[in-house]
Amino acid sequence: MLGQTVVPLLNHAIRADGERRRELAGIRRELGRIDRALRARMPSGAMAAMDAMTWREFEDHVAGLCRRDGCISVANTGNTGDLAADLVGRTADGRTLVVQCKHFAPHRKVESGEMQKFIGMAKLEHAADLALFVTTATFTPAARDLAVRHGVTAVHRRLLETWSAGTRLQVLR
Repeated sequence: MLGQTVVPLLNHAIRADGERRRELAGIRRELGRIDRALRARMPSGAMAAMDAMTWREFEDHVAGLCRRDGCISVANTGNTGDLAADLVGRTADGRTLVVQCKHFAPHRKVESGEMQKFIGMAKLEHAADLALFVTTATFTPAARDLAVRHGVTAVHRRLLETWSAGTRLQVLR
């Protein structure tokens, strides 16, 4: 009796398990193919996704990138009256991090005046050891020059795309 009921049930369970394993292997292969295809498209898709974000979503995205690269206590400073700092936090080695985020249309440029304001507030008001100015656009030559002269890391559109795709931002190491 045992051989007539239990053994066939076990044989059926073994066959079903093998079928499920083959199904799972096929699903894993398909997921791998989809993942590779998405990764191949990530850089161009990343900027399109960021362009579609609200300014708040963009700030949250940049905060997430900072955290991913080892920063701690990264917080949004609020809405208006943020004194030119959208995010504040600390790097892994304890430096004070201050970030200004500008969610601009791709054709716009961050002007010198915006950089001047950020430099003054980041250094004097927030006592930044590390200042990042992150934009979905680009910087004018005068704004870039100011950033270089005052030790601000100017993260322009192409650098932001690379950072979002997984490359760590050097200054956060």
